[in-house]
Amino acid sequence: ITIGGTGEKYTLPLAARHADTWNSPTYGAAVLAQKIEALRAECKKVGRDPATLRLSEQAVLVIVKDKAELDAAMPTARRHYGDEAYGLDAAGYIGTPDAIIKRIRERAALGVTLFTFFFHDRAQLKTLELFAKEVLPAFA
Repeated sequence: ITIGGTGEKYTLPLAARHADTWNSPTYGAAVLAQKIEALRAECKKVGRDPATLRLSEQAVLVIVKDKAELDAAMPTARRHYGDEAYGLDAAGYIGTPDAIIKRIRERAALGVTLFTFFFHDRAQLKTLELFAKEVLPAFA
């Protein structure tokens, strides 16, 4: 069972009691650490080991081969995911493969083990190949 949302009044307590996986949606990306802390507190309230709950994150991903391509990619990202609810500016995964790897590792250090990415260009083949060849091997 996956329960997604960031509400500390209803959603996080529900996830603590019933979920196998809690998913932080894009709109929660900027406050992910705070929400994980609140979720772990809820787990403790109900006598659940927080380590038994998998953590998942949805986020916008803007990946480019080199920094020079970033200026061209951002307008596309903003057109598709510029609404504040997508968290592009607040907490998007933006940059070269090395930057994306670093960002994933930062989130993994918080306990996130599952990621769902909204690719800035709606997953064009070139972008998917870049992600598959340059990012995924770091986590094999």
